Amino acid sequence: MAGLRPIWKALNWLATALDRPIEQIGPERSRAAMRKNTGSFRPIFGAPAPVEQVVDEQVAGVKVRRYVPKDARSGVIVFFHGGGWVVGDVTTHDLPCRALAVQAKRTVISVDYRLAPEHPFPAAIDDCVAVTREVSKTSSVVVAGDS
Repeated sequence: MAGLRPIWKALNWLATALDRPIEQIGPERSRAAMRKNTGSFRPIFGAPAPVEQVVDEQVAGVKVRRYVPKDARSGVIVFFHGGGWVVGDVTTHDLPCRALAVQAKRTVISVDYRLAPEHPFPAAIDDCVAVTREVSKTSSVVVAGDS
């Protein structure tokens, strides 16, 4: 357990507490557990990094959250949150996106892609590709994520 990422520790704890494997908990309960445990990123990233602007918007018809640091340089990081295409969202990954924006001195666009099983494969990937393509029309792009 020592080498596991904090979010997996939290999900494992939840599965143990419920005495059921993670895959049997179901997507809604898994999502709620992940939202409840967003503080698991705190030991890694500390307090929320201050950014100049955080904007929820749409790019290519997909919901995104844009993080603009005070001293942003050119280029954009398009971020795909972890969660196996089933759990996680722009809110659960706010701390890492803020930290990435500040440390990289780049705007970060966190993609709030559609989640399975409600939106079967390849919906999430389609959303990520659509946002990346759209952003790349006006900026140089780097993609990142944590899954």
